[in-house]
Amino acid sequence: MKVLIVGSGITGTLLAWKLYLRGIDFQIWTDEKISPASFIAAGLINPITGKRLAKISNFEDYLKIAIETYQEIENYFQIPLIHPHVIYRFLEDETLIHYEAKNELPEFQKYMEWKPEISFPFLHKIGSGIKIHSAYRINLFLLFSAVHNEWIREGKLIFQSFDENKNYDTFDKIILCRGFKESESLLFPFLEWENAAGEILIFYSENLMLKEIVQINKLTIIPMGYDFYWLGATYLRDFKNLSFQSNELENFLKKELKVDYQIYKKQTGIRPILKERFPKFLQSNKDPRICLINGMGSKGTLLAPKFLTNVLNDTNNFRAV
Repeated sequence: MKVLIVGSGITGTLLAWKLYLRGIDFQIWTDEKISPASFIAAGLINPITGKRLAKISNFEDYLKIAIETYQEIENYFQIPLIHPHVIYRFLEDETLIHYEAKNELPEFQKYMEWKPEISFPFLHKIGSGIKIHSAYRINLFLLFSAVHNEWIREGKLIFQSFDENKNYDTFDKIILCRGFKESESLLFPFLEWENAAGEILIFYSENLMLKEIVQINKLTIIPMGYDFYWLGATYLRDFKNLSFQSNELENFLKKELKVDYQIYKKQTGIRPILKERFPKFLQSNKDPRICLINGMGSKGTLLAPKFLTNVLNDTNNFRAV
């Protein structure tokens, strides 16, 4: 059996890794004109998310397989990918109401605790909020660099467009993992999309000395090591292309940081959002060899390992045709 994976973001990369472990021949096609949202993602795994402080359903099961998967890649390439963290999140207005409604529930008490005052020496922000446990950051930059470079050398990752190259007759199965690009395709016209564009900043600050992850309003500061930090992400539904400009992140740094900093780079991306907001594995009606895996949303780092394992274990979903 030979599988073509289209797309080299977190879903396509982890799918290829799991095929590799099972001894299944594969090739990845990636279009250099398409920048996956995964390439600018923070790699954050967080059990409590959103303004409603929702606990991710079956978080423990997803986390177990995610950690196992990233440890496999860590051990194979001898690179540090998994970084445990706590998250300090300031709560205000509507979010505080949701906390008060959930703080007595056992499934929430396991993952969050009330902090009457959160403050950091080099941030202006002071207020009450929660401390979230069992959070992780996966170093996606190292993961993509190590895995992709290995497969480029082996001829398993090829830079070419699926839409422009129809020469895929030698493959038994074609799995589309192109993120938002699929919303422009006619292969799965019945899917409803609500794609969102966003910006992130990578900045450098010797004096910030922040080890914890901090969430203020909609934005998150994540320490990446060596005095570099990830800041993001803005969220924009009504957009025409990635040429939009915003000063929201720069204004946040000016307002919240007491120390000097340097902006290293600013990047934009489009995150695919299916209206049903749950990962999907679908087969095309036009060509039974062509399948789609999508719908991870902002939780791909956590959800993809378990979801892909389930897809591969289900022989009705994954079989030669």
